[in-house]
Amino acid sequence: MSSVEPNLGRAWERQIEVWNHTYRSDPKDVRAVVFRVPPPIRMIGSPVGGRFTAAFETFGPPDYSGVTADYAVCFDAKATTLQRWSFDLLDLHQARDLEGWSRMPRTKAFIALKIRDSSWVVDWSGFGPIWWRWNDERRLKRSEAWAASLTPARIREFGFTVARPMSTPGDWLSAL
Repeated sequence: MSSVEPNLGRAWERQIEVWNHTYRSDPKDVRAVVFRVPPPIRMIGSPVGGRFTAAFETFGPPDYSGVTADYAVCFDAKATTLQRWSFDLLDLHQARDLEGWSRMPRTKAFIALKIRDSSWVVDWSGFGPIWWRWNDERRLKRSEAWAASLTPARIREFGFTVARPMSTPGDWLSAL
């Protein structure tokens, strides 16, 4: 989660989780079944009072995965209070996972992105090539500062092939 405020990312995830619960709460009209996917951990201390010490075993997957009526979905939640979201706040292992998901049939891979008061579904099939080009240029030390971030205005310039606005913050399904 990217942010100036340490709890902003968790607050954004909570908004998304409320929507995920809403999507699956009506047994007669389940719209999606999506859950948070924590990184794999290894217990390194004995449990005491229901708590234990643990260490991450490896990099975690994107934050959420599940299914809608039409697609399998996988996405990562990112948030910032700044005017722009920097590309380097998406780790390489996350980009690889989103890329893999986006290449499978009947899947949607995306970033649920909150920039200040606007929220977007940034579709990896449209944004991925932009991110990979930036990553290659960064490795070659040729990346332009302006090319290394998204702003709401830049997202609008890219159009719906890259991102769609959420009608209500956290309601990612409405933007698919």
